[in-house]
Amino acid sequence: MRELHGKTKTFVEVYSVLVIIYHLLYASGLFSWLNLPIGGIHPAISVGLIMAILFLQFPVSKKCRQDHVPWYDWILAGLCLVPTFYYAANFEHTLYSALTPSTLEICLGVAMILLCFEGVRRAIGPALVVCGALFLIYPLFAGGLPGILFAAPVSFPRLIGDIYLGTQGFFAAGAQVFSTTIIVFVIFGQLINVSGGGDFYLNLSLSAMGGRSGGPAKASVIGSGLFGMISGVAVANVVTTGSITIPMMKRKGYAPEFAGAVETVSSTGGSLMPPVMGVLAFIMADYLGIPYWQIASCAIIPAALYYVAVFLQVSFYSARRGLGGLDKSEVPNLKDTLRSGWPFALPLIAMIVLFAQFGWDAVRVGFAVCLLVAAIYFINSCVIQKRPVREPAQGVYRAFVGAGRSMAGIMPAACLAGIIMASVNMTAIGLRLSSGILSLSGGSLFVLLVLCALCCILMGVAVDLIVIYIIMAVMITPAMTAMGVAPLAAHLFILYYTVVGLITPPVCVATYAAASIAQSKPFRTGFYAVRLGFVALVIPFVFAYKPELLFQGGTLLESALATLFTTAAILSICVAFERWFFRFQISWAESGLLAGAGVLMLLDSLPLNAAGLAVFAVYALVQAVSGRLGRKAPPPQSGGASQRQEGT
Repeated sequence: MRELHGKTKTFVEVYSVLVIIYHLLYASGLFSWLNLPIGGIHPAISVGLIMAILFLQFPVSKKCRQDHVPWYDWILAGLCLVPTFYYAANFEHTLYSALTPSTLEICLGVAMILLCFEGVRRAIGPALVVCGALFLIYPLFAGGLPGILFAAPVSFPRLIGDIYLGTQGFFAAGAQVFSTTIIVFVIFGQLINVSGGGDFYLNLSLSAMGGRSGGPAKASVIGSGLFGMISGVAVANVVTTGSITIPMMKRKGYAPEFAGAVETVSSTGGSLMPPVMGVLAFIMADYLGIPYWQIASCAIIPAALYYVAVFLQVSFYSARRGLGGLDKSEVPNLKDTLRSGWPFALPLIAMIVLFAQFGWDAVRVGFAVCLLVAAIYFINSCVIQKRPVREPAQGVYRAFVGAGRSMAGIMPAACLAGIIMASVNMTAIGLRLSSGILSLSGGSLFVLLVLCALCCILMGVAVDLIVIYIIMAVMITPAMTAMGVAPLAAHLFILYYTVVGLITPPVCVATYAAASIAQSKPFRTGFYAVRLGFVALVIPFVFAYKPELLFQGGTLLESALATLFTTAAILSICVAFERWFFRFQISWAESGLLAGAGVLMLLDSLPLNAAGLAVFAVYALVQAVSGRLGRKAPPPQSGGASQRQEGT
């Protein structure tokens, strides 16, 4: 991303701020109140405005000068506004011209496609351009392809018309979600950053856990989790909180790879944890046609179990190696932290109340909490700290500039998603691929789920998360639902395995970010992260077989039993992984026994679940009777000694 200076920087920043203000005004409902019905054209306006920011902020190559905008990027930024504003100005006409576009509309559509591909190449990478190009040309040549890939060929004008003007093209569902829901929560995350909310959550976790055994790692889990709940952006969370927590963990004796892995899985979990689950959950709500809060409320148990597993493993790892907490001088005072930062808890409470009690949609909730955070920021700065109004105003300005940059980096993916959706709808390839995958699975749901998981992870090597989710949702979920998986469970399965790509080698973008801070080996850090985040790999299979874990298709008692067995299973497996049972180290044989008990409790069989729970309960009872649980844990070792113990 460019580092501009002078008048160019001022112009680009002011333009970005004005773009963000426009989106906030739209989210506020002002245009509807003024009887300006722009809902149908808003996605096109948003795409044009934000794509222009992309070409002003992202250089054509890393080798180019990063401190100015060359003439050709000014032209490309201006060109972004032409096809989008033509669509907006001729909206009613375009509703009927997708099948028979004019020559001008074909030219504008081709220009929009080329701008989309170039934007994707700059902001995301060339691999995704190849993916998009395959979907673009597929309808043209589908008539000559064999077997499952065969479809009635589509003419070039029809192809461009559907992508540019059609109801499933550039300005369809993907752009609609990005231009409304996602952008207001991006703004919210930026406001939390500049106002000091992120510091409050981190200090709160340090106050609560910093002085305890394994305090730095436990504080990282809680602090990064809290921050991730709000922003939902894994890599940004790693960079923001990891720059503080990772050096702290290393200083207290944690191996660099383990410290990086703890931060990776803690930050990544924010994309799975309500109330803000990130971009994919908002797209899922739009795709399923259900309120976002319905998804968030159903996803709470699996997400909570994810963090329970990470916390338990960190706790056992620290206890086994005698890693102590922070010095008293390094731990913020809890009362002081709460006294100065308690208002930053209000946005979380407000989100839950507005979603659950009042049934507001995500856009209204996002706008409301943006206003709330801005109000907290101004009151805290001007009234409590007696600072001039200029300081929080500059902070809001920086937040808006940051939101514009963030949206410019992801909006091309929404445009590319439009190409993919149009291609799939024109050729019906999704239905045929679903049928083919059903045949390949041989009627086995487990095989189908494994194939789905592998597809998500493999596509993560080269494809953006948003595009992975859209491709899998269109092509794979019909096969999953045909085999009896609840629709919400099927989509959450894909969401989990799409997010897992952030921590699993070889790509593991979040892991690379943490490894760069920890100065550790990325692959070794990634393997630690996979072990710590194993729940994200396992629990999608569990709720695919047991939708009661999502409060789907069962009684409250069945949901409670599913939660009980899954929680006990995770505890048993965590003990097995770390070979530590609360106060003492266990043998490899005991570890194998507890791992087996955990697996039994995860299976879709009540008798086997009960058997696994009985094994775990009897083992715990035997240890309690024998006195092993009464032993004191070894005293904390010095940082230098313990740092050399990386563990197994």
